[in-house]
Amino acid sequence: VQSNAVIECDADGLLTGLVVFDLEALDEARAELERRVPANRGVTFGKVFTERWVAEGADAVADLIVDDVVFEDHRAGLRASWRGRAALLDNLRVIDELMTADARVVTTDPIAHRGERLSLHTYDFPLMGVETLNLSEFDEYGRLAFTTFFEPNDLAGAVQALDLRYAEAEG
Repeated sequence: VQSNAVIECDADGLLTGLVVFDLEALDEARAELERRVPANRGVTFGKVFTERWVAEGADAVADLIVDDVVFEDHRAGLRASWRGRAALLDNLRVIDELMTADARVVTTDPIAHRGERLSLHTYDFPLMGVETLNLSEFDEYGRLAFTTFFEPNDLAGAVQALDLRYAEAEG
């Protein structure tokens, strides 16, 4: 049986809460997640970044990216790594060209976050048939400093990368 669930664990990874929802009750599941785990700044910054990029295009988010941003893509066939604002903006411009005015639809939902600056999201470009997981890290000013993409079914890999980046930042 497919369902949505909000799972809460303590610092040791032990289960402390579980709420299961019907598959169609996605809004209720999101509301429960927000109630239990309010968004950190990384989630908030990610939402601002995505909304501005989708509405206005790549150049509109240039001020939301640090000069030496790191971009990694772990998806099959797309494995790549870039460094620098110009390289990331070039990549976003290519996506801009692929998204016609009618296809400029992107949904993003937070899955997990660590600390104040790290967030893991789903990204769905429904009219382009593209789904992905995205891990992002923002600096203290809300600028994108690191971003990496994973296959939508590689949640374990994405969470492992999230935990590793958090341990490095906090360690």
